[in-house]
Amino acid sequence: MPTTNLKTQGDQYLPLSPPLARICWFLSALLLWMSVGSCFDSVVVFNYSTTRQPDDLKTATFSITEISSRTPNFKVRFGDGETAWLSFPDLLGGNPKGGLNMPQITDDARQQLKGCMATAKIRSVLSAFGRRIQVWDLDCPQAHIHYGPEVAASQIKQNPRSDLVFHLMLASLALFAAYGMAVVAHALAKMR
Repeated sequence: MPTTNLKTQGDQYLPLSPPLARICWFLSALLLWMSVGSCFDSVVVFNYSTTRQPDDLKTATFSITEISSRTPNFKVRFGDGETAWLSFPDLLGGNPKGGLNMPQITDDARQQLKGCMATAKIRSVLSAFGRRIQVWDLDCPQAHIHYGPEVAASQIKQNPRSDLVFHLMLASLALFAAYGMAVVAHALAKMR
C-alpha cells in the first residue's frame, strides 16, 4: 500500500505571505490616512470657501523672491530674514507634490511681483499634509497689483458644494479600499 506524505500547514502556503501581509497592512493604513485627511481637508476648504474672509487673518510684510502659478505660489523673505512658501487658498490636500494651477497669476504678474515688497493678510491652516500658509489678500504697490479676497480665493469659491461632495466620495472610496486591504492583510497573516 503506497504511503502519502502529509504536508504541514506551513508548507501549504506561499512563503511570501508574511511580507505581503505587512505590505497590505501598510497600504491599508496609508489609504485610511488619505481618507480621513481628505475628509478633514474638504470640510476645512468648504468652511472657508463659503465665508467671505476668515476672521483670523494676520497682516505681514515681506519681499517676494520667487513666484509660481502653481501652489505654493510665493517664496517670500520676511523682515527678519526668515523665508517661507505661501499660496493662495487651494484644495489643501489636492495634488500637494505638483501643485494646483492658479490662473489668477498671469505671466505678466509673475514678472512684476518678483522682488516686490508686498503686504498681505495671511493665515496658517492645518491640513493632512501639515501646516500651509495662505494669502487671502495681497497688495504690491510698486507693481500696482492687488489681489483681494475674492480673487485670491477664487479657486475654492467656484464650486464649493460640488467640490465637497466629490472629495467626500473619493474619501469614501479610499475608506472602502483601506478596509479591503485590511481584510487581505488579515487573510495573508493567517497563512503563516
